Amino acid sequence: MTNDTFGFTTLTKAGINQRPSLYLNSALSLPAISCWLIPVPVPPLFFPIIPFAHCEKQDVASASSTDVSTIAVDVLPATLSGFYDLTEQSDGGVALSWDTRFPSLADADGDGLLSLAVGGNDQDDSNADRDGDGLTDARELEARAAGILVDPGTADFDNDGLTDLQELRVGSNPINPDTDNDGLTDKQEVDGWEVTIGGATTLTTGATSDPTNPDTDGDGLSDLTEHLGREVGYHPRVVNPNPVGIVTNLNDEDGFVQPGQEIVLTAQVTNRTTGFSDGTLQIAVPPALGGGPARRQSVLYPTRW
Repeated sequence: MTNDTFGFTTLTKAGINQRPSLYLNSALSLPAISCWLIPVPVPPLFFPIIPFAHCEKQDVASASSTDVSTIAVDVLPATLSGFYDLTEQSDGGVALSWDTRFPSLADADGDGLLSLAVGGNDQDDSNADRDGDGLTDARELEARAAGILVDPGTADFDNDGLTDLQELRVGSNPINPDTDNDGLTDKQEVDGWEVTIGGATTLTTGATSDPTNPDTDGDGLSDLTEHLGREVGYHPRVVNPNPVGIVTNLNDEDGFVQPGQEIVLTAQVTNRTTGFSDGTLQIAVPPALGGGPARRQSVLYPTRW
């Protein structure tokens, strides 16, 4: 006859090749009857002896304990996050934290860069994007190799408000806060602003400009100029007339002059806006005509010259 017996134990400490203290204990107790014969002589002496049987009830008991601690088991953490938890190692790498016998992983964060522990160049193998800019460390190193100066340890190297990922997406320079040098930061151009359009009914619309092009719509007005004129309808993606017009006139009709002949160059500046314009007109005179700049500062009334 066989009888299967089950026992349970709780393993609370995670680790590999755990050897819990286990003993197989067994015991038995069986009912039994013990009998023996008692010789009883019958007189006269030396006559045949008649045996007398005597029986008693008694239990037969036995117990044993066997050490089975040679059994090795791997005890996993109770949660998935506990299984993936990492800890720093003295060799510069990281390893699974739930057993001290785990070696450093070759690429714990899965970013494609090998850990310092195995001769790689990943400065933090526990984080695939250590500066949190949306680009993996490997992608930033690839960009640097291609001549795009991004830093895996700095999310916004030029401090213009755009992360390195955003700069790569729009094509702006991650180390220059004003890529096209138009006077607007890259973030200002990407975020945009509101443009007010006058008329019978005043309308407001959003506008953005290209951070890699100082004159997004190619109308001769820089994006900064159109930004400054946003309240009077200037839009960086719509061709607008120049608010200040310049017309020049030379008093010599054929365009040819003799040595010593005097000529008169007239420059007419027109204010096409509805407000006052304050500025300086500068004309550079060629060296053959005496050289030197000619300047005139003036305040123009609305729609006047």
